[in-house]
Amino acid sequence: MLPYLQAAAMRVPDLDGSQLAEVSSIREGLKKVNEELVGDHILTQYEGAARMSLKGRTDLIIGSLWNTTSAPTGTYERAYQEAHDTFGAVLSELRDLHQRTQALEDKLERQGAPYIPGRMPVWEDTK
Repeated sequence: MLPYLQAAAMRVPDLDGSQLAEVSSIREGLKKVNEELVGDHILTQYEGAARMSLKGRTDLIIGSLWNTTSAPTGTYERAYQEAHDTFGAVLSELRDLHQRTQALEDKLERQGAPYIPGRMPVWEDTK
């Protein structure tokens, strides 16, 4: 969706530079949220170990406990608690980015930007 938003912004005749800066800021925020959720694959590829992501923590727990009847170990309980403690902040950041994206879409639409796929159209009956 972000590439469509950027392309639509570029087609606005009197585009304010702050709007492009907002697109860039949203992109960086989404990259950060993605790294929190699934990890930094580039860091892992070039440097080996990276900080464990939320998905990594939950995969560790699920993969290890799926076929066992024993109680979870302290490691799994810590992994769950860390994922639990981190998820709220990540979700809050994602909601903030979503609101900022919608606000930017609204502003661009008022300035005559073309339709952005996935966006609900605004219909004003002039009758």
